[in-house]
Amino acid sequence: MPPPPHFLLSYGRADGPHVTRFYEDLVAAVRAKNPAYKGLSAGAVGYMDTRTEHGDDFDHALLTALRRSKTYIALISVSYLASDYCGREFAVFRNRVDRHVPGSRLIKPVLWQPEWRLGPLPDVLARIQHSHHDYGEVYQEKGLAALVKQQRYRDDYEEFLDAFSWALVNDVKECDLPEITAGPTLDEVVSPFMVVPPPDPARVAQLERVRDLLAAQLRQPAVLAAVRAHQLRPKPVPVRKPSVTQPQVPASDPWTWVVLGVLIALVILYLITRPG
Repeated sequence: MPPPPHFLLSYGRADGPHVTRFYEDLVAAVRAKNPAYKGLSAGAVGYMDTRTEHGDDFDHALLTALRRSKTYIALISVSYLASDYCGREFAVFRNRVDRHVPGSRLIKPVLWQPEWRLGPLPDVLARIQHSHHDYGEVYQEKGLAALVKQQRYRDDYEEFLDAFSWALVNDVKECDLPEITAGPTLDEVVSPFMVVPPPDPARVAQLERVRDLLAAQLRQPAVLAAVRAHQLRPKPVPVRKPSVTQPQVPASDPWTWVVLGVLIALVILYLITRPG
């Protein structure tokens, strides 16, 4: 039986054919650094799910790779983070790591797009101990996709590829993740990327105070009387306007004060709850 794949590459399907080029280059780099993979096919060195649809046979192959591969590469992009299926892949592999080698560096985040395009990462990715500084300044600024696509970054791409493949090989030497034959399936886990964070208790308390304040104001006798007066006011009879009209100052309307009070309460709500 061939050895388990050294890595599994997880990526968003919208990230294009350049991902395939990176996969092929990484396979060659890992094969050159690990004699155990000499002469083996690309699929034996690294697993990459290239299908566009899901099905029982394909899901079984992916699940087997998640249970056998020694490392997991998360190719982080907007597409990856938005993919429920990528999140499930991450959850299955992380469960295996947490059960057998917690605290290891076998989950490898790679910035396919720069961090400024991604926004805040999900907690499960942000908590992973990793440093992108080892892979060059251009990679940190532009993301790996730019290095792969643009010829002017060829040297920077080679620098990244060499450093990253060595990290994959050395981390597996330090911590060998055992294969498993049973565990959570892709249908039994939830993507950790889609979890909505719990509300901030302090912010909830602020909103509740504003709600109670607004409700108390609306229960004031003067406000209730103004509402009743507005509801009982007879409809005005249309009066033909004279040919020459003088500017008229509208009479004070109690309903105007009700609307104004609501608007003031909404302004207070915005000032209290706005970020920062």
